[in-house]
Amino acid sequence: MTHYPGYAAPAPQADRPRLGRIGPRLLPRFANDDYELALASLQQLELVKARWGLPGHGLPWEGSPQQAVKLARGLAAAKR
Repeated sequence: MTHYPGYAAPAPQADRPRLGRIGPRLLPRFANDDYELALASLQQLELVKARWGLPGHGLPWEGSPQQAVKLARGLAAAKR
């Protein structure tokens, strides 16, 4: 599955217990047409004022979009 260029909605509680990964993250590079654009697009989510995030996949995110973006960026930086 390939997402649209700039698709940046982090998968908030993408529960991967076997991999030990739970929390906001970008989709992997192979799942995005333009991973760098997706990473840059996170700045748009920082403008949203909310207390919950309800993703299309995974569990609801109880926290601000700013917290989710910070975590997603941190994971992306760790994978570089």
